[in-house]
Amino acid sequence: MRVRPAVTLAALCTLALGPTAADAQTDVPAAWSAPSAISDAPVPAGRIADLQVVIDEAGTAVYVWRESDGAKSRVRSRACSATVCTAIEELSDAAKNAQRLAVAQALDGTVTAVWEYSVPSAISARARTGGAWGPEAAVNAAGLRTLQGAAALANGGLVVASTRAAGPLELSACTQRLLVCTTSEVSTPGATASVPQLDANGADRAALAWVEQGAALTRVVRYAAITPVPNAVPAAAASVAMSADSASTKTRLAVDVDKTGVTTVAWVERDAADALLVQRFAATAPPAAPPALPVFTTPGTIADDSLQVQSDDAGGAVVLWATELGGAQTLSTLPYSVLARGTQQAVTTDGQSLVPQLAVAGTGTAAVAAIRDGQVSGASAATPAGAWTAVAPAPVDGSTAAQPSLAAPRTGQMVLAWVTRTQVNGEQTIRTARLTPGTTTTLKVVRRKRVHWTVSTRVTASATGSFRQVGRIIVRGRRVVACRVAPLGVTAGKTRIATCRLTRAATTQRRRAALRIRLVTTFIADDGQRATATIVVRLARRR
Repeated sequence: MRVRPAVTLAALCTLALGPTAADAQTDVPAAWSAPSAISDAPVPAGRIADLQVVIDEAGTAVYVWRESDGAKSRVRSRACSATVCTAIEELSDAAKNAQRLAVAQALDGTVTAVWEYSVPSAISARARTGGAWGPEAAVNAAGLRTLQGAAALANGGLVVASTRAAGPLELSACTQRLLVCTTSEVSTPGATASVPQLDANGADRAALAWVEQGAALTRVVRYAAITPVPNAVPAAAASVAMSADSASTKTRLAVDVDKTGVTTVAWVERDAADALLVQRFAATAPPAAPPALPVFTTPGTIADDSLQVQSDDAGGAVVLWATELGGAQTLSTLPYSVLARGTQQAVTTDGQSLVPQLAVAGTGTAAVAAIRDGQVSGASAATPAGAWTAVAPAPVDGSTAAQPSLAAPRTGQMVLAWVTRTQVNGEQTIRTARLTPGTTTTLKVVRRKRVHWTVSTRVTASATGSFRQVGRIIVRGRRVVACRVAPLGVTAGKTRIATCRLTRAATTQRRRAALRIRLVTTFIADDGQRATATIVVRLARRR
């Protein structure tokens, strides 16, 4: 979190009065860092694909993408902290052509890259723990499959969704460190599966949803829960129908599983008008068919690539979608608190938001990034139900942007990656920027005893939650003798008071005037940045 300086609070109290308090508050808006380059050199147009970014257990941004040399594509990766980047690493076999990349992350920070080789057809993966990528492992036996997604479970467990040419949907499940993987068919025999979506909470639960079309050419949304099995591969439960079996077109699923196991499945049904359907249910409750939760019939068309769902650590979630009508586009969000639906919010109401990306931090801070007019645009909200404020990284001159990918940690800065293309020769470069969420800092001075003053500092930050740390100004007679701060400890992702000191003017006094105590407190953020807040307390002479 970025610390912003100088909040000043003045409190006037007499020793004869009872406890009093005064507050001062400062609000710092969310802000993006200047864009920086991730790729080592520009490459010809069209050679960078599937760019994705996640944040590992140490707060390091891990970038994974496919890059072609003109003949074959290979999977590459680079890791960057806020100040330094590693060298670019080659993850896939350079002698093979890699395609359809997916990246999954567990709660412990383990990052797994999964990709599909074209010739011979196979799906492989590598896991990154402790800052290093492990060896490549085969996820399933050779066979013509199309990679559809991947999700991570606890202890290095992994689940991968893929479809075969004939139409069935398969689930491959792997144990820790990809030592053992098994593959089984999860869709109904004889049916054709499409638009599968897979997500996991990085620990003990994953969810797979897909659209299934049978011999009667009707379509139904089906869902299967996936849970880890100790010392074995994860297991998928029998699938259940989430929607009515009808002839209406069902497109663009979105799936999310939160930390508590609450699952959200959203999809679009196209009939006379586009309808957005949302099912949100607890881990112990099966989904209803047809859905028991809200259905939104929207004027206009819902963009297929816009529907997304993300959750926080406290049972909140956000559904994002874009609606187009008469050439205008509205990018909207719908918040949830556990199973309760909130109020729909408009993020943008004009212009085309291409490839919108949604990220929600564990603390509830939400951000949206998209491509508008060839550049990256965005907005942020302090809570899933909060109002959205426009915020975007500075444009890269002489270029257009594409392929945005947005990642949110549980606490701290969000990271955005995108590909820029120069307008002169079309060369591509990967760029990144970090979003420091907005903060609200409140300082309060409370008189506790005749000669003891307690300075209570409350920092409320969307990236860090709210916490308190107490300091004391010790006064003896008319002199200030000490300034002390109770230790908060080193807590990752939280700004903390490190020291406090008194200025030279702390013990100056005049006849019939108050004793002015000026306390300067130093704040140190989780990334090492420092700032000071000044509190001025005046002790009036007792009459």
